[in-house]
Parts: sequence; structure tokens; C-alpha cells
Amino acid sequence: MSRPNSMKIGAIENTGPNTLVAFLRNAGDGCARIDIAVAFITAAGLDSLLYLLKRAASRGRVRVLTGLYQGFTDPKALWTLLGEQEQTGGRISVRLSRDGHFHWKAYLLVKEATAKVVVGSSNLTDDGLQQSGELNLVLSVPTASKEFRDLQGVFDRHWDGLGEPLTAEITSKYERWRKEADPVPPHRSVPIRKILGGTPKKKQPVVQEARYWRTCITGYFAKETERVLKTATNWDERGLMYFSTWRPTFRVGDRVILFDLSDNFLGLIEIKDTTRTPERTPDGHHFAAYRQVKGFARRRLVKNRWKALKAAGLLRRKDDAYLTRKMAKERFDLYLDQLKKS
Repeated sequence: MSRPNSMKIGAIENTGPNTLVAFLRNAGDGCARIDIAVAFITAAGLDSLLYLLKRAASRGRVRVLTGLYQGFTDPKALWTLLGEQEQTGGRISVRLSRDGHFHWKAYLLVKEATAKVVVGSSNLTDDGLQQSGELNLVLSVPTASKEFRDLQGVFDRHWDGLGEPLTAEITSKYERWRKEADPVPPHRSVPIRKILGGTPKKKQPVVQEARYWRTCITGYFAKETERVLKTATNWDERGLMYFSTWRPTFRVGDRVILFDLSDNFLGLIEIKDTTRTPERTPDGHHFAAYRQVKGFARRRLVKNRWKALKAAGLLRRKDDAYLTRKMAKERFDLYLDQLKKS
């Protein structure tokens, strides 16, 4: 089996059977997530992929990010996308970039373990999808890899920061401007702010509820597990420690009371990252990386500490330490009291 962080590279030049539309239909089959970011969309180009997008949306989600650069994007295509957005309840979601020079051409086709990423010269137009003169680079990337997270992060940042949700009002304004400017002269500046409605509102930070847990470590990783994690993550480079969670239990920022039963210590950690490896390891698929929380020294699990934990009502017996449990803040604070004691 190839290494989990290996990246395969190919090219599409829209000659013979090697066309972008053929590639997208084949690689997109079975996808539950598709992200598309293109400067231009035409009705003909959209029609050639609409069935694929609807199929993917029935299993998960599709996001389409486009723009109004030079007034090239077809209002008819936007009306079609708007209709699909409404019919799918947002599983097909469309946004317009507020960047007046938005000129991206990228397609992300995501499956559970691997993503196909296309970056090049092809817009979502009939010519871009199947006429010669285009060149696109195809990357096959494990979804658990840092490379894919970086690529996905670029799309997500623009989607969240500069993407304006498509509405009937916006589409009508753009269509009206197109008719008034007809024929749209080359390099015509589109009044982005007027069409999209002024400056975007600042995105309010999402405040997630603090979560508290207790869990345990009972042994050491198999060599095969260490190999997979070293190739699928950059945790060693970041100086993080990590353990198997068996299920996707934790999220970044969680505070966890850790019973390290392999080294016989009790400590407080904070989750810094999580992953699902592209291949199953002897220690499972799901892992969490962490750092010790400053100000709380690890305490050796000597006989008297076990007694103190039992007396505080935190454990009924030693075997309880093997269980992963979510805790209320009040109970979590009782554990912190134990860590403050010498």
C-alpha cells in the first residue's frame, strides 16, 4: 500500500478522451462532498455537470463559489444554481466572491480517504470543460494529509470571508446590469458592491461550549501505527503527544483528565488536533494530539492518590479509570483539585 501522505499528480489537456468533464464525472461518482471555485459559469457548462452535483448533494454537500469578474458568468446559470440551492435545502450551496478580480479555477472532489483536486485553467463553461487549449493539474491527496487540509483551508477561508450567499435579489440585480451593459465590453468593471449589497458583515466568531472529559492510555503504539501517523500528520514536528480514541470523540480545545496507566500518571491535557487515518492501523482509525496544560503537574498514581480519588467520589474503583466519560465542569474541577495536591 502506498504511503498515506503520497501525492499522485496527473494532467488534463482536453484532448481526445482526456477532458475535464469526463474526469469530473468519473472521479465525482460516489463523492459526498464537492467544492468548486471558478471565475466563470455558463448555462451549458453547468448543464454538463448538474446531474453529478445533484447526486453528490443527495449524499452530502456541494459548494459552488464563483464571481462576477468582467460580467462573464451567465445569469441563467445562477438562476439554475439558485433553484437547486432551494430544492436541496442548501445541500447545494452557492456564493459569489466579493473579490472583483476573482479568477480561480479549482475543483475538490472528496471521498472518505482520498480527494481529487483539480487546479488549472478551466472554468465551469462548455469550452473550459471539454475544448482544447486548457491545461489542468490533478492531485490525488489523502484527506488525512496536511497537504489536503491546507488546500481545503484556502477554499474555506475565501468561502467564509469573502463569499456572499446567492439570492434571488442579487441574481436579479446582476441580470439587470448585464442587460443594461449589453453587449458587455471586454474588461468591464462590474459594480460588485452595488450588486452584492454594500460591505459584508463581519463574521461573528463561533463560541463553542467548553467540553471536559476523562480518558486513559493503557499501552504504547504499534510500529505500524507510528509509521502511519508520522506520514499522515505533522504532530511530531509540532511537538505534540497523541493517543488513539477509537471513535471521533474529541474536538480541538477540549480539556481532558488523562489517566496514563502505561506510565502510572494522572495529568491534565488539552486537545490540539484530531485525525482519521486513511488506513486502519493496529490501534484503530481515530487519534487525538495533545499538550499538557501548564500549571498542572502530572501526579503519580500511587496508592494514596487512588484512595483520594475514591474518597472524593470521582472513582468507585480503579477499573473506572479505563472508561472515557464526558464530565460537568463541577466534577472536572474536583479532578483539578487532586492535581494541585502533592
